[in-house]
Amino acid sequence: EGITVAAFLAFSRIKADILLLETGMGGRLDATNVLPKVLCSIITPIAFDHTDFLGNSLSKIAFEKGGIIKNNCPVIIAKQKKSALKVLAQQASKSKSQTKIFGNDWKIKKQKNGFLFEMLGSKISFPTPSLAGEHQIENASTAIAAALTQKQFPITEDKIKSALKKASWPARLQKIESGKFFKMIPKNCELYLDGSHNLQGSGTLKKFLKLNKNKKIFVIFSMLQDKDCAGFLQKIASETDHLIALTIPDEAKSRKAKEILKIAQNFKIKAQEANDFSQAFSKIKKLRKKDEPSLIVVCGSLYLAGSFLDQNLSDDVI
Repeated sequence: EGITVAAFLAFSRIKADILLLETGMGGRLDATNVLPKVLCSIITPIAFDHTDFLGNSLSKIAFEKGGIIKNNCPVIIAKQKKSALKVLAQQASKSKSQTKIFGNDWKIKKQKNGFLFEMLGSKISFPTPSLAGEHQIENASTAIAAALTQKQFPITEDKIKSALKKASWPARLQKIESGKFFKMIPKNCELYLDGSHNLQGSGTLKKFLKLNKNKKIFVIFSMLQDKDCAGFLQKIASETDHLIALTIPDEAKSRKAKEILKIAQNFKIKAQEANDFSQAFSKIKKLRKKDEPSLIVVCGSLYLAGSFLDQNLSDDVI
C-alpha cells in the first residue's frame, strides 16, 4: 500500500491493466486477479486486518494475500513478519516466480534528506518521500524495487526521484493546510489526517507522534465496531496528551463516542467526547495554552477520514 501504488504508477506512467498490485483487502479473491497481463505482483507489509474474511493468523492472511502471485511472474515482497514471509515465499516457489524480498534482495539506509537504496550491488541515493512518516521510506523502497525489476518500461532514476517528491495519498498522515477545519485551528498548530485502523497503523502513528513529542498532542478519534479500539488506543496512549472521541457521522457501524471515551480513560488518556468535528476543534482550542506548539491528528478510521475531508471542503465555519 502507500507510496507503492502511487509512486510505481508515477514512475512508469503505465496503464493499470498491465500491473497487478495488492489493493484494498487484496489477495486470492481480489478483483485485480482478472487482469490479463501482469508485470509483477507487489505484496506490502501484512498485518491483522479484515480477519473475518482473511483469517485470524498472519500465516492465513499471508496465504490469502499471496493469491495475487502469478506463474512465472516477479514478486516484490515488502518487509514482513517471519511467519508471513515463509508462506509468501512458498507460494512464489510453487508458481515458479522470482522473488525480490526486502532485507534479502534490497536494503535501505537512512541518510540526511533521504535514503540509500541498494539492490544487485547497485547503490542509489533517493530523496525523502513527500508522504509523512518514516515508514514511507520502506514503502518507497518497495516501489523502487518493483520499478527496477520490471523490464517492459524504462524508468530512470530521475523519474523515481521526481515521483517520490510528488507522491500524494489522502488520509495517510496527510497534512491539512486548507479548508473549513484548518481555519479553526489556532496559530502554531499543525493538523494531520490519518485513516489507519489496525495495530500496524497504530504503531506507525505512534512513531509519528514521537517525532512531535515537543508539541502538545491532541487526537480526534473514532473507529468502527469491528476494529481493535482498545489495542489501537493502548499503542498511542503514551504519546497522546488529550483525546476527543467522536461517533462517525451517518455510519451505523461506528462505535459510540461514550464507548470510546471509556476505553481511552482505561488507558489513563485524558479524554472527552464531542458531537462533531467543529465542537471537537472548539474544545481543543480551550484546552490548549495560548501559542503552545501543538499537533492535532484526526485518526482511527477511513470512514472518519472521509467524513472529515467531505466536511472540510466547506469554507464556511459554523
